Amino acid sequence: MSSPGLVNGKYVVPLNANGDDRYNPMYATENSNYWNKTNNSILNSAVLATYKLDKITQGLQVRVIGSYDSYFASRSYGRYLPLLYDMRPNPNGDPLDPILSQRNELQPPTINSDFFLGKWRKMYLEGTINYNRSFGKHAVSGMLLANREKRFDPNLQFQLPAGYQGTTGRLGYNYNGKYLFEYAVTYNGSENFPEGSRYGLFPSYSGSWIITNEGFYQKNDIVSFLKLRGSYGEVGNDRIGGARYLYLPDTWKNNTGYTFGDRNTPRYINGVDEAALGNPNVTWEVSKEINLAVDTRFFRSKLSITYEYFIRNRSDILSYRGTVPSIVAANLPPYNLGKVKSWGHNFEVRYNENIGGFNFFLNANGAIQRNKIIFRDEAVFPGLEYQASTGRPNGQQLLLTADGLYTSWSQFYAIDGNGNPILSQPVLALKDGKTYNDVNGNPVYVKDLGFGGRSLQPGDIRLVDVNGDGLINEKDRVRQGYSTAPIYSYGVTLGFRFKGFDVSALFAGMAGVARGAMNTYHFDKQQALFDVDMYRFSLDRYNNGDQIIFPSPSYDKGASGFGAENAGNTYFLINTSYTRLQNMTIGYTLTKAFMTRLGVKSARIYVNGDNLYTWSKAKIWGDPENLGNQGYPLYKTYNMGVNLNF
Repeated sequence: MSSPGLVNGKYVVPLNANGDDRYNPMYATENSNYWNKTNNSILNSAVLATYKLDKITQGLQVRVIGSYDSYFASRSYGRYLPLLYDMRPNPNGDPLDPILSQRNELQPPTINSDFFLGKWRKMYLEGTINYNRSFGKHAVSGMLLANREKRFDPNLQFQLPAGYQGTTGRLGYNYNGKYLFEYAVTYNGSENFPEGSRYGLFPSYSGSWIITNEGFYQKNDIVSFLKLRGSYGEVGNDRIGGARYLYLPDTWKNNTGYTFGDRNTPRYINGVDEAALGNPNVTWEVSKEINLAVDTRFFRSKLSITYEYFIRNRSDILSYRGTVPSIVAANLPPYNLGKVKSWGHNFEVRYNENIGGFNFFLNANGAIQRNKIIFRDEAVFPGLEYQASTGRPNGQQLLLTADGLYTSWSQFYAIDGNGNPILSQPVLALKDGKTYNDVNGNPVYVKDLGFGGRSLQPGDIRLVDVNGDGLINEKDRVRQGYSTAPIYSYGVTLGFRFKGFDVSALFAGMAGVARGAMNTYHFDKQQALFDVDMYRFSLDRYNNGDQIIFPSPSYDKGASGFGAENAGNTYFLINTSYTRLQNMTIGYTLTKAFMTRLGVKSARIYVNGDNLYTWSKAKIWGDPENLGNQGYPLYKTYNMGVNLNF
């Protein structure tokens, strides 16, 4: 007998379930819920002073900024334990009148006292010298900036404060609004690198040419503005997770020991463990980017279009070695090893029109971004080159290949006249349309193609034997599918204003993106409440022609993964492309004549909403942007208000 969940307002489970809350997901959800109260104390303070030095030379000024920020958080929590009842059939035979018996005692809600959650404080100091001045057709600008920061946080490695300091310089030149040039350089220091490599120099250059300001360009109403621009810049990175002082020699930690003596007189002696080696040659990771762009305006600037193309090369990427033999017992430090190339396009289109008092506007932007790993230190075994990440997009997952679901016993065995499987007559497996043998020369059967030798049944995911060895195991994982970083992203804002009314809408979306569907096993507490679980496989549902999206409750959990970046197999790698009506606003501004009589300069009444609708094939699995992360659902928000100006 299965559990209906609630009987007469009481949570129930079958008597033979022994209180296992998996038989009642509603009870499991409420039983595992806690309330939390978080208290945050935040201080943000800053002092800014600017002083003009025109007495020395016109356009010169100095500025000093000092800030102190702090954060402290504490939390209290509690829970309520609902009552649970065992349910068994009534001897009178009435299925609508089961016998209930209380399993647990009624308890008051628990309340736990505040506990420390987190804290940090940060001090920052910045000094700047600016210079801006024009000499006829020539305009020059310059800046020199120095800054220093220190952060105190008990969560920092070694519980020591973190410090950063750097200097930035910039020179600019503009000739008659036609030719613009700029040079900038940053000199940053990091605690993570040794002397001699601690500071990094990162220059950047940019230039632009406004063609429509040239004397030879004939002014017209079609192309009213045309600008070409390009830039090259370098940026440094000194972080890899929370690791610090990457250059220091061996560090040690007191978290180990050894027991001496015999079984009757053991004695445990505390010891130390080598935490990580140092890398005396570690230095800055560098990203070099080239950007080429064109800015245009058409039809008296009613239409403007911007297009950009960029290439970014990251080199000396801080990363850990992946080719370390198991015989090496030391914890190796980060090295400057990786290389990644990224490239893409950005565009923006704006259009404004006013026809007879009807003002219409459209703003659209989009981006296409791709990347490829040029080098990653990884172990690639002979014959498994298809598992290497080098040469593939960053973040592409290593997955088993799924080919739908098994839906009938006839896919595993011959079937007798009564529709029952004949276990002595298994079905031969096919590869490339032909039967094949395993590495021992034995024929391969479909029934044996479960992950790790797991027995198969209808409702299981059909996994592909990629290397044709007659087994489904780790060797059948392949780099494939989109990553969690979208290739395409876009947004559109449009609206109009007419006779006091105004309407605007914002659409946003992405494509060329995929995420792992789950963060824990389905058919387990909250997961069993997801919409997709209503479309599980069962022979009855399949034979009735019902829509099937999810495997049977006994699907192979060992072949599935957890989280957005670990789908396990391609069945759970979900295309999370979407378009969302992110915001819509409707307003009306009351006439000035009417409001003047009320003593109000202007008044506007409006209603708006956020996250109003999402178009996505992945909606059945949850919010496309949050798939693989169990949490609160995406909220729709509605507002109504009045703006008054007196």
